[in-house]
Amino acid sequence: MNCYAVGTKGRWVLIDLGATFPGADDDFAAEFAERHEARVESIFPDPRSFGDIINRLDAIILTHAHEDHVGGIAPLLAFSEAWPRLSRVPIWGTKYTIETVQNRLREYGRSHPMRELHPKRTTRIGQFDITPIRVTHSAPQTMAILLACKAGRIIHASDVKVDSRPVIGAPTDFGSLERVGRAGVLAFLADSTNAHRSGRSRSEGEVMDGLTDVMRSATGRVYVSTFASNVARIEGIRGAARRSGRSLASSGFSIQRNFETACATGVLQPNTPPLIDARRLHHGIPKRKMAVVCTGTQAEERSALRRLTTELELGAFSNSGPFRIEAGDTVVHSARAIPGNEATVRMMLDTLRAKGVNVLDANSGLPIHASGHGHRDELMDLYRAIRPRFAMPVHGNEELIEAHLDLARSVPSVRDAQSPREGEAFRVSEAGIERLGTMSVDLVAYLKGVGSTLGTEKLVAWPSGEAPDLKREAKERRRGMTTRRSPSSERSRGEQGLRATV
Repeated sequence: MNCYAVGTKGRWVLIDLGATFPGADDDFAAEFAERHEARVESIFPDPRSFGDIINRLDAIILTHAHEDHVGGIAPLLAFSEAWPRLSRVPIWGTKYTIETVQNRLREYGRSHPMRELHPKRTTRIGQFDITPIRVTHSAPQTMAILLACKAGRIIHASDVKVDSRPVIGAPTDFGSLERVGRAGVLAFLADSTNAHRSGRSRSEGEVMDGLTDVMRSATGRVYVSTFASNVARIEGIRGAARRSGRSLASSGFSIQRNFETACATGVLQPNTPPLIDARRLHHGIPKRKMAVVCTGTQAEERSALRRLTTELELGAFSNSGPFRIEAGDTVVHSARAIPGNEATVRMMLDTLRAKGVNVLDANSGLPIHASGHGHRDELMDLYRAIRPRFAMPVHGNEELIEAHLDLARSVPSVRDAQSPREGEAFRVSEAGIERLGTMSVDLVAYLKGVGSTLGTEKLVAWPSGEAPDLKREAKERRRGMTTRRSPSSERSRGEQGLRATV
């Protein structure tokens, strides 16, 4: 999860307010859920950990719409009576990002003041001049955030890559980054996810080319599982289907919902043809002319690919039409298994292989997936453009942070490089980076009742299970506005919490 507090002159902003999610293979989470007769939906910071910061908070500024950056907002605001001050803090983000959060809030029967940020347009928020700068990532309209005040300029780019063929949207705005760099940047907080990988990450355009080759050579149906939040990948799959003469359908409500949000917010053209529901495919469509984009990259219990795999294994198909997986079909796993889900994903894919399905995944050697996080050469491109005085790597485990620190210290402009760990507070000034101390960060788990507790929702301290224990009756969800979660890249309990930068 990602949440950073940045302050000056006694006023603060939060950069993101994300959540993390227990993996399918997490025995502790399973035992925790059984003890509370509930399902652990997500885990995020307890706002009471922020202390007096919460009373001096001017905004929550969102970099993009992935759940590890925004997933804490809706469930926290569903229990707004516990932290009324937070419920009055405006949330800022790009059009797609704030609409995604609004969808989640509608699911909980809530609303919240939302304000739109525009690339390269500066907005005064509290003590900061905030300017979003366009970067490429695996979520639409991702922004690096420039925060300027009298003490200096900081750029926060927690998720970023350099993609010359991003399929949707424009490439990373190096012109703006270079202009800011010439004006002087005090500190650069940047993505560490792939700081240990040499070279460059694959572009979304290359993935579309790879999927096109797969669809052209396959003789049966082609199913492509991907993260529902990756609208660029969905568009790449659409392009591959069009090039190969296949009709594309979708399975998984979150894919359809994100696609519609992308059309409504200008990420995709409003006249973009809608995705066909795979259940409504014409019975006479030849297998070689059919492709389906679906959810289920992490073998989630209720996902489309998991359901189709179970039906194939049992030989009991719920659909009498062509929407099914059979021997001779091809399944492309256009994603990676998130840590904590590896065994469950492997079991699902092995089941498909045992039934005669051609399964292509990251081990196939084909260009069918691309990370949304830049490799070392891409990070170096960003450092050369921004020329920061100080580097503060974020977003990664200890190994990845250390790899990023090693890279940052090789940059000529960088005088010092330090990384804020969970709860650490730093002062950044022209004089240097000064560690001030560590604040205790408590976490809460959002639980949905099962069995005798069905229909209730509550927040419980994680991982202790002690107070707070806040409950509410679940309202009837508006299915048309439901948002499902995107997996977080940081899963372990040791990596969760608030990082404070002063």
